[in-house]
Amino acid sequence: MSKEAEARVRDELLQELYASALRCSLASSQADVPGGVSAGVAAGLFANLRPTDLLVLPQRGAGTLRTLRDLSYRSQAHTLARDQAACVLPLPTSETAAVAYVLGAATAAPLQRDGALVCVVLPPRSLRASPSQPRGSKSKQQQFPTTWAHAAHYAAVHALPLLFITDAATTQRTQAANPAQPAPLYPTIPVDREDALAIYRVAFECSTRARSASGPSHLQCVAVAGLPAAAMPHGAKAQPEQTLARLEQMLRKRGAFAKAWHRALERRLIREITEA
Repeated sequence: MSKEAEARVRDELLQELYASALRCSLASSQADVPGGVSAGVAAGLFANLRPTDLLVLPQRGAGTLRTLRDLSYRSQAHTLARDQAACVLPLPTSETAAVAYVLGAATAAPLQRDGALVCVVLPPRSLRASPSQPRGSKSKQQQFPTTWAHAAHYAAVHALPLLFITDAATTQRTQAANPAQPAPLYPTIPVDREDALAIYRVAFECSTRARSASGPSHLQCVAVAGLPAAAMPHGAKAQPEQTLARLEQMLRKRGAFAKAWHRALERRLIREITEA
């Protein structure tokens, strides 16, 4: 993210993102919460959710997001707490049932007063075409859309308020477009999985697009080449130290990272986790 973009961000937002990432770190270490998605993804996404939104998670590998669903943060400097967190529900184990569930929820979402949004967290390659080759065939593999790719296409055609999030702990190589496959009808936006502020900004744009009946988007969170991986593969514990270090650096530049504030925040989060 550019320095100009960082300068326009409120201190309160950076502190909220830091609090979310810190809670991921404390929950992973103290409560043995399986991480899955990175702390940057969890913090950036959670900051965009409203009480009327629905966050749909896989059965495994999304513990960091579950730890944030009841997060409310208050201090003397700002108030960003929500009356209630977004509703969090697990995906059915059957992929067909999961797709039907998500599309049904997204179809009903526009009936909500505040323009509800359905966010669904998927494994990294869920929206890509999958190779298929008949048994005994010597021909080259053909690419067929996955069930989730079909669902995303349907959501785009009907402008459903959906946000797809995938998070890959390893660097993803950009694949050449397959001329046999039409381009998706929705935008796919790659973003650094450890940059909570960038994820917040992109998620905000995607959420605004979905809430205005412009259809779904795919927030593709990837590890940036040349940087050390900050998390284990999908389903393992997240390691949010890199996300915390980035946010702390930005807060210190603004003079918004006081030791007393940090100690009070850490004590409160530890108390919440142990009492949960």
